[in-house]
Amino acid sequence: MSEIQDLHAEFEELPQLHSILITVLDFIFAIHPGDFERDPSGWVYRPDNFVALTVRYKRASHVTFTFRGNVAEFHQLQHLAIEPAQHGYSRCYFDSVLQLDALLFYIRQAHDLYEKGRNRTQQTRGVLT
Repeated sequence: MSEIQDLHAEFEELPQLHSILITVLDFIFAIHPGDFERDPSGWVYRPDNFVALTVRYKRASHVTFTFRGNVAEFHQLQHLAIEPAQHGYSRCYFDSVLQLDALLFYIRQAHDLYEKGRNRTQQTRGVLT
């Protein structure tokens, strides 16, 4: 089984999100070439690592998305909170189709931050209402 098939199999453990998560992958593939690779902590989009994800289905029912960029660099939407992750990264917990707009918005912003590079000027953003 290929790695992408393994990832799809993990998505099947969250039937309420399965088809939406496939669409999220399509969006990521469309904005930047790459592939998800299994990592000890989940799945990392290589080669440029602007987004990673971990499927949680044993004790929780969500997907943790990790994005390139500090929390303050993101315009945030109230219905999907972002919190700090490891240095220079942020994360959110996606568990509802009603959060899809925010998730895609964050992925796009993470890609834009990646494109600006490590030496970018960090601009503080806020919560959009």
